[in-house]
Amino acid sequence: WNLFDGKHNKKQIAIAKLQTSVLEKRKEQIATRIKSEVFVALNNYNNTKRILTLEENNKGISEESLNISLEKFRLGSSTILELNEAQQRFDTANNRYINAYFDVKDAEIEIERLMR
Repeated sequence: WNLFDGKHNKKQIAIAKLQTSVLEKRKEQIATRIKSEVFVALNNYNNTKRILTLEENNKGISEESLNISLEKFRLGSSTILELNEAQQRFDTANNRYINAYFDVKDAEIEIERLMR
């Protein structure tokens, strides 16, 4: 039987307490990081949804403008250049709408990833 172990057991207990403390801090850091990432992802999703709504409205307005320009061209009160500009604005609005839609879907996927 060993009567004196050089305080080896006390040292092992102190080391175990420190390791437990370090693991608790890591756990808190991970939880904070996850909460932060979820918060950022939800804000990003909400912002992209707002942008999508604006781009959808913009697309409708540019389509209406294109129809007006086309009708003016048919009536002869507009030039082909004005019609071409309206078509370009319509195409640009459609591209921005598609990009906004893609951004919303990307934000949804990020939220799904974080929830798993």
